[in-house]
Amino acid sequence: MSPMAKTCYALPFGDVLMTRVVGTGCALSAVVAAFIASGDENRLEQVATACMVMAICGGAAAMVSNGPGSFTPLFLDGLYNLQPQQLIGKTL
Repeated sequence: MSPMAKTCYALPFGDVLMTRVVGTGCALSAVVAAFIASGDENRLEQVATACMVMAICGGAAAMVSNGPGSFTPLFLDGLYNLQPQQLIGKTL
C-alpha cells in the first residue's frame, strides 16, 4: 500500500491454484482493462472489482476442478458465464 493511499482492499476470495496455472495474471490484465474502459471515475474501485471477479471465478473453478489441467477451462468458462447475481452479497 502506498503511503499516500487512503483506501485498502482485502479480497477473501480466490484459490492458491490460481498461482499454479499460466495465464491468470494475463487474464487479470484484460479484465482490469475492461473494467477501466467502463468509464467510471473511481479507478481503484474498478481494479479492486476486477480482482474480485477474477478471484470469485477462480475460487468457484477450484472447488470443482481436479487440478491445474481442469482448472483452466473451468475458470475461463466461469468468467464467460458470470452473471451479476453471482456478485450479490460479495463486497470489497
